[in-house]
Amino acid sequence: MLSVHQANALVYSTLCGFMLVGLYAGYSVKNKNQFLGGVRTQSALPLTLNWIASS
Repeated sequence: MLSVHQANALVYSTLCGFMLVGLYAGYSVKNKNQFLGGVRTQSALPLTLNWIASS
């Protein structure tokens, strides 16, 4: 079983990894609409409203 310090290190390193992947994905796209509507099925506003409604 993990100690508290090991569990915290695992959780925070995983969160930092996800943050780095998200920052890279956001930086590598050309514009904001391409990032938000990557499949190009919806524009940014309906996609945002769907995300808020699902919360």
